[in-house]
Amino acid sequence: MVKYLGNKKGFFSLIGMLIALALICFFVYYMMNTYFKTQTFLPDSVDVTSGSGNTAANYQAIISNTRDKVEELNKKSLDQLKQAEEIYK
Repeated sequence: MVKYLGNKKGFFSLIGMLIALALICFFVYYMMNTYFKTQTFLPDSVDVTSGSGNTAANYQAIISNTRDKVEELNKKSLDQLKQAEEIYK
């Protein structure tokens, strides 16, 4: 009687494929994580070179600058929406 060795070969090839897939996923994750790393943009009023500053004031400046930019973007998108509504009337 001849033994069938297909399961062993299939099992090892399955493990090899899973390891290769795990390595590919890891490298894709690593590349995407480094490529799409978030950048922090400081407003012009914040001086990062001094080193001895009030960090709470720096954070407040960053927050207020971000809030102003978001409000500006919201106003622009609302204006564009109004213009689109006027065109389609």
